[in-house]
Amino acid sequence: MHETSITLYPGRLSIHVEGDQEVRHDMDTTSDFHTYRLAIRESDFHVWVDGALVFDGTGRLAVPAHSGRNCVMFGSCSSPAVSEAIYAGVRYAAFGEAPPLPPRHAGAQDVIIYKKPGTYACFPSLVRLDDDTFFTAFGTRTRRSHIDNTGGSARYISRDRGYTWQPYDGESPIAAFLKNEDGSLVDARAYGWREVPADQRAQFEEQGITVRDVRPGVVAYLQGAYARRSDDNGATWQKQELQLPAHRSLMTYNSSSYARLADGTLLHAVYGELMEDTATRTFVLRSADRGATWWFLPLAADPEGKASFNETALCENGRGDVVALIRSEPPEGGYLRLSISSDRGITWSPPVETGLWGYPANLLLLHDGRMLCTYGYRKEPMGIRAALSSDGGHTWDTEHLIVLRNDAAPFGSDLGYPLSVEKSPGEIFTLYYFTQDDDITHIAGTHWTLPPAKPSE
Repeated sequence: MHETSITLYPGRLSIHVEGDQEVRHDMDTTSDFHTYRLAIRESDFHVWVDGALVFDGTGRLAVPAHSGRNCVMFGSCSSPAVSEAIYAGVRYAAFGEAPPLPPRHAGAQDVIIYKKPGTYACFPSLVRLDDDTFFTAFGTRTRRSHIDNTGGSARYISRDRGYTWQPYDGESPIAAFLKNEDGSLVDARAYGWREVPADQRAQFEEQGITVRDVRPGVVAYLQGAYARRSDDNGATWQKQELQLPAHRSLMTYNSSSYARLADGTLLHAVYGELMEDTATRTFVLRSADRGATWWFLPLAADPEGKASFNETALCENGRGDVVALIRSEPPEGGYLRLSISSDRGITWSPPVETGLWGYPANLLLLHDGRMLCTYGYRKEPMGIRAALSSDGGHTWDTEHLIVLRNDAAPFGSDLGYPLSVEKSPGEIFTLYYFTQDDDITHIAGTHWTLPPAKPSE
């Protein structure tokens, strides 16, 4: 709920308290090794140096925890904080006992698909080629960055329903949701991060467009979307820029955000900020003519303009409703939000909380008519979770959540983006990326069995 910190400078100790105030304790921190102790309990915190109390923070632990995080850090804990300090030792002790871990789903079996020290393996795809053959592609980055893709990517294939995986050097398969009945391929998406020389930063910022550093000499900006079509199975593509309202940013998501409806309507959820927005929100690219024309339509936004809505999963239920589960960011958000369209993606119901804390989500309509949601869980114990709906995604069973993984590192909140397939009735394979105590972010999966549907379902 709350956090504080002490920061060491050559001539002082800085203590962070409520209202962005700084309390200072003047001392020469460079003269020798010193013992610094920070203790936190309930609404109180205290700071000692070499056994002497230098700050009594009784009742003053009031700074909100950043994004709801739960962690203990030391050293250079933020990008602008750099130092040449030497630590002789660090020790942490907790009051009381840690709560027990929630039990993992019985029979869940994990597999590692790709894991390599020094490689940040992230954002996997998942394509099912036939009953037994699965394909995935993912980033193999040299930096822990969601923008800088230096390092490239890798492709792997499994011919035994996801139990063993091998490198794959053939052509990447085409996802089923891109294929029209006549064999043509169609798609529409946001460009996402586009790299340009750093000296172009000013021209984008003057237009109000979101710009971020990538690496020395390179920045990236977020603007624009396009549609494309191929009549030769992806060998060549015809591309068309989409006309959009003025916006600061626009991003796409993985295959969870696509839906090809029973009547052929194509939907792709994207997210970003229009120029008038105070927080990101979601939109949908929609085509009712097999990709010949596309509409850019609003999907969901926080009515108060505080919570950021972004990565959105789509799924059509058995009644023809389109279900959207939307990532909402802490501290204002954190719970998946639900919006439903009963007119094939033209209009959407106001977003409501589902009671599912976590993000982002993947949706899958199961053989028995239930809907499955798998999602990353970024609070301790961090991992991967799942939930079921027996009414076509309108409500979710939050009383019987399924814990697929609860063993991510406490600092490993950069995880998830799960994708699930039903291998056979009731048998699920869920793919995701994951980080454990060795700090090697890798691609993994879990094989598991659905709990049986209740008689009323």
